[in-house]
Amino acid sequence: MKPTNLQNAADPRVIALLERIVAGIDGLREDLRQDLGSGVEVVRESSNGHAAVNQTAAATADRDPLRLLSQAEVATLLLIDERTLREARHLGDAPPSIMVGRRLRWRRCDIEKWLMTRRTS
Repeated sequence: MKPTNLQNAADPRVIALLERIVAGIDGLREDLRQDLGSGVEVVRESSNGHAAVNQTAAATADRDPLRLLSQAEVATLLLIDERTLREARHLGDAPPSIMVGRRLRWRRCDIEKWLMTRRTS
C-alpha cells in the first residue's frame, strides 16, 4: 500500500526536509530584500508561494543619500548598461563602491559627488 501525504509528514526525515525548505525560502526572501534595496519589503506570500513586494516605501528611500544601491540601480541612475558600469569600474572610471559581503554597493551621495567632479562647464 502506498503511504499517503499525511503519513509521510509524520516521518522525521520529511519534517527535517520541510524545515530546510522553509529555511531556504526565508533566505531567498532576505536576498530579495537586499537585491531590491532597503526601501522595498516583502509583505506577504501570494497563493502560489511567490513573494509579493511592496514598493511604496521605495519612492521615499530613493532620496536617502546613504542608501546603498545595487549595480542595476546605479546603472539605471546613470542611464548606462550594467556591463558599461562594470567596465568603467575596472578601468577606475566609476563612482566609488563598497563591498558588502560579496556584493558591490554604492551610496547615492558618493554617486552624486562623483557626478559633480565630472561636470563640464
